[in-house]
Amino acid sequence: MKVKALVLGSMRTNCYIGSHPETKAAFIVDPGADAAAIQSYIAEEGLLPEMILLTHGHYDHIGAVNELRAAYDIPCLCARTEAPLVGDPALNLSSSFGRKHVTAIPDEVLDEGERTVIGYGMQIIATPGHTGGGMCFYFPTEKLIFTGDTLFRGTIGRTDLPTGDYEALLKSLNVKLMRLDDDVIVYPGHGFRSTIAIEREQNPYVEK
Repeated sequence: MKVKALVLGSMRTNCYIGSHPETKAAFIVDPGADAAAIQSYIAEEGLLPEMILLTHGHYDHIGAVNELRAAYDIPCLCARTEAPLVGDPALNLSSSFGRKHVTAIPDEVLDEGERTVIGYGMQIIATPGHTGGGMCFYFPTEKLIFTGDTLFRGTIGRTDLPTGDYEALLKSLNVKLMRLDDDVIVYPGHGFRSTIAIEREQNPYVEK
């Protein structure tokens, strides 16, 4: 799988485009802003987007969903428990940060489990804490995971926002993410990529 990171919007959110090198099928993770930049990359690479995956519903992760969904006629997917937040400008923070109200009602809701995405097996891991319906998307054969704002390089997401829960986030990190192999690449919602090994050794929130 080829993974392209685009840093978008005032919050410098990482949007990822995962694509199959042979079929050119693609998916988009957390398109927070600047749909034009995302579309430009897709056009340059000749990609065929199939879906939008949301790790969670904060405005800086969903801002370009509606434009991309219309442009490519593709569905937007998020956790079943995150759907209320995605659709509420107060909960997704778009109203409180002085921006226009943003919503991105999902076309499909996800529960923890497995499914195939652009020809790759994907494990859907529920990781509540940063928000109540946070999810991570893990591709075992590719040894990579998209963690949104659950796990950053050297730290974790904040939990003082609507539906956040500090203890739940620690449990998501230590019980679920730290069970993954050391060589799994971590693609976070903000900042630089990491690996599970680096986080196991250096992240102060990981239980030793």
